[in-house]
Amino acid sequence: MGGFVNSAFYHFWWGCQVCSTYFVLWKASLFAVSHHRMAEWDTVSSFMTMAEETPLEDNFEQWWQGLWVPLQTKCLNVARHQYVLQRALHRYTLVEATTWEESFDSLREKQYLQWLCQEVGLDEEEFLLLGFNHHLNACRKVFSSRVRQE
Repeated sequence: MGGFVNSAFYHFWWGCQVCSTYFVLWKASLFAVSHHRMAEWDTVSSFMTMAEETPLEDNFEQWWQGLWVPLQTKCLNVARHQYVLQRALHRYTLVEATTWEESFDSLREKQYLQWLCQEVGLDEEEFLLLGFNHHLNACRKVFSSRVRQE
């Protein structure tokens, strides 16, 4: 009598079904949690993956410094760039104008971006090479959505 129900494979299969059900419920509950908490989990998960793929050193301090210092530098630079772009875009959203030419003054925007770069410690000229076009496109989207709403 045992057959499939008593086999080791069945218990393994059933365990997988139970685990996968809990996993689905767990993922659904995470999805129901705020987007901010999901972003935190994504960050932690990405860090765990990177840590697992980083070769071990002879001691923890060497390993940690080799893993953390480059990551911290990259994260700080991303934060600086995002801060500059978001602050500049927020300021642009406060401008009231009826035409694109009135709303976007390239010289004024570049000066503001440079001032923000100085505030956070980014190289102004290097940032403007790509950052200005990104800001320009973001402002165009804001302006276009305003025009469509009117």
